[in-house]
Amino acid sequence: MAAIGLNGLYRFPLARRAEFPPGRLHPYAGVGLGAFIARFETRMTALDVATHFADTDVRVGAQALAGVTFTPISDVGTRGGLATIQIDKLQFGLTTHMLQVGIAYHW
Repeated sequence: MAAIGLNGLYRFPLARRAEFPPGRLHPYAGVGLGAFIARFETRMTALDVATHFADTDVRVGAQALAGVTFTPISDVGTRGGLATIQIDKLQFGLTTHMLQVGIAYHW
């Protein structure tokens, strides 16, 4: 599965202080749309005859995500969030959920 998409994200700046005006805590929420390219392939041998089946399907999908970024020092933050993806009308159904964790460097 490959995806080409665009997400819109809004961050809510919280825990603002005089020493760090942008805020140290940033909950975020976002949505996105994309093209999802699914390739299914199988190879099998039936009665000693090699058989190969393959199919590629491209569909529109949507993503919703939410999480929080915490910035303990001015340029480095840690983040965690949840995302869900729903793809429209593939020949097989696909819905996926992700738990994301990361480190962010802001310049």
